[in-house]
Amino acid sequence: MWTEKSGDARTVPYPDSLRQQLANWMDVGRGMVYGADESPYLFPTRQGERISGETVRYVVTQAAEESGLQEVYGTDVEGRERALVTPHTLRHSFAVQCAKNGMRAPFLRDLCGHHDINVTEIYLNLANDDAVDAGRKYGPQA
Repeated sequence: MWTEKSGDARTVPYPDSLRQQLANWMDVGRGMVYGADESPYLFPTRQGERISGETVRYVVTQAAEESGLQEVYGTDVEGRERALVTPHTLRHSFAVQCAKNGMRAPFLRDLCGHHDINVTEIYLNLANDDAVDAGRKYGPQA
């Protein structure tokens, strides 16, 4: 997968439960998109280009709204509403969950595409904070 921030390519894992859906998309659905046969992208536009970050953001926020998960928590300096569920929220949640499940920092760094291990350490620290909170909640009480 090509990444917008770094321009690097990396492998993105997905659960086995998506294997059949991706196969169906590749065999049938993708072929229904004009220009997709010539495109190197998994989800190309009608012009065969990659979908934009704006489109990804729209799809994610719409899905969150339709499922009743979306919340607006404020506005930015330009007055635009800030949504709780965004593509970055999904990325962040995935990384924190990997850390909570014990994934070592070098693997998480590669998976997230971080060049600096210190960035990855942020996710590990969040996972550690959760462990401390759980210890306080479920541990011996004074």
